[in-house]
Amino acid sequence: MEPVYLVFILFPIVFVGFWVLVTLFLWRASGWASLQDEYPDRPDDQSHLTLRAQSGSMGYFPLGGVQFGNCLRLEACETGLRISVWKLLSPRSKPIFVPWTRISAEVTHTWFFRFVRLKFGNPEKGRLAIRPRVAKKLADGSRGQLALPG
Repeated sequence: MEPVYLVFILFPIVFVGFWVLVTLFLWRASGWASLQDEYPDRPDDQSHLTLRAQSGSMGYFPLGGVQFGNCLRLEACETGLRISVWKLLSPRSKPIFVPWTRISAEVTHTWFFRFVRLKFGNPEKGRLAIRPRVAKKLADGSRGQLALPG
């Protein structure tokens, strides 16, 4: 077998293996693994508002956490917030559902940008930093259950 054929056989195997390792690392580093254990999804809770292709950062990784660019789905439901991510980008990530009573919000600044950091749990089990306009839409969709500062 010529070396050129080996490339066509080995490249997909190496690529898929590398992809799985990277997504597994990011799944852990973002805190998603522990959040999905702490806050499993409640599929029977219907959403009032669905925001697709949203960006945000999760976790305590340096410089603000693991960045999720335009791949988050945020749903404001009657009793809480459902967060999910595209399966291709994070195959192990199941949707999480955080009750409104377990979410607190604070305004934070990173470099030149302003964010709203949603903290999950007390004591804090995880966090999600999103743009203020997205937080405002979620607060409106929560029907007064998510209080934003200032």
